[in-house]
Amino acid sequence: MKRYSILFFILFVVTKINAQNTLAGKISSITNEPLTGATIQIPDFNCSTIANKQGEYILKNLPEGNIKMIFSFIGYKTVIETVKIVKGENKTDISLKPSFVQTEEIVVTGGPFRRNMIML
Repeated sequence: MKRYSILFFILFVVTKINAQNTLAGKISSITNEPLTGATIQIPDFNCSTIANKQGEYILKNLPEGNIKMIFSFIGYKTVIETVKIVKGENKTDISLKPSFVQTEEIVVTGGPFRRNMIML
């Protein structure tokens, strides 16, 4: 039983040491304005975050290696980029280009309104 406790402790420590990688950065427009509320997603790990008022973000406890990330903000083109995470602190700044969103025409119609409806 004592061996299992020691083995569990060693695995716990190795896992905690291995997962201390962080990724931070800033999301801005091409005119260098911070994009407050921009979304940063890592779909493979099902995690995401939102940029603060200065356009800064931080993601913690990332594994080492190449990670596919999605940077998006309403009114701007979405950027999908592969980022290499190395041990320790990592930094990735992104500039998003404006995008125009076109939608179809919306038609709203109505009919006569009955005031004296009887509900059964």
